[in-house]
Amino acid sequence: LPFTTLTYGPTNPFTLNTSALTKSSLSSLLSLPLRDLRPLDPKYPAGSVMLIKSRTLVVKLGDSRFVLQPGEVRCFGDMPYFKAFTTWCYESSGTLTPLRVLETLCNTGVSSWRSTLLSLSSNLALALDAMKVARGLEAEEVLARLLPHKNALDDLRSSVSDGLSMLRYATRSDLPALAAALGCDEAECDDVVDDIFQQLEEVEIEIKQVRDRVLNEEKYLDIRLAMVRNRMLTVELKLATIEVFLGLGAVITGLFGMNLAS
Repeated sequence: LPFTTLTYGPTNPFTLNTSALTKSSLSSLLSLPLRDLRPLDPKYPAGSVMLIKSRTLVVKLGDSRFVLQPGEVRCFGDMPYFKAFTTWCYESSGTLTPLRVLETLCNTGVSSWRSTLLSLSSNLALALDAMKVARGLEAEEVLARLLPHKNALDDLRSSVSDGLSMLRYATRSDLPALAAALGCDEAECDDVVDDIFQQLEEVEIEIKQVRDRVLNEEKYLDIRLAMVRNRMLTVELKLATIEVFLGLGAVITGLFGMNLAS
């Protein structure tokens, strides 16, 4: 597992060190059983996890995976917004605490989700604009192109919901253990977690608004397509009626033709 270690202190600036260890070596280094390292594996199922151990936090929040201990934090994989996080550490190197590091790491995860949502919203807006001017089969093609973006939006909503569930459990059940692991009082810890929780709720509301807009546009397009189909059926019915009358005329003509003396 490749990871980057940030070592910090109350007065000393932090240092960066990139490493890669096997799970067994990492387990020995962190003094954690292998089962507690599963959330750090890129192949771990989607979702958010916070394992609270004695003076150690193992956190998976969306694509962000890290282990936080007093004096250092290990970030695994290409954590989104890692550059922004290190910049914040440079600016705050004299006042870094485990709680502030956790807060900023979670905020970078939330920022990553906001960025993903912004990109999806832009792609969906383009697809919806194309949908408004599409006609007939073109509209159905636009609907087909819309599906991957809708699936990505649903995945994002699921990730945010997992993050909310994780923080909700941390504040209701494990707040004393979380505060002890971070070396801070419960009130301060609760304030930080509650702030992150509110940000996630805001992202969830924004996702719902985007999803509702897509569903409304889809319903509108379905109505348009239904009207087109109804018009086509009406034309087909008229043609069928004309065909019946022409057929009757041909039958009558045929009958008289067979019974007249030549």
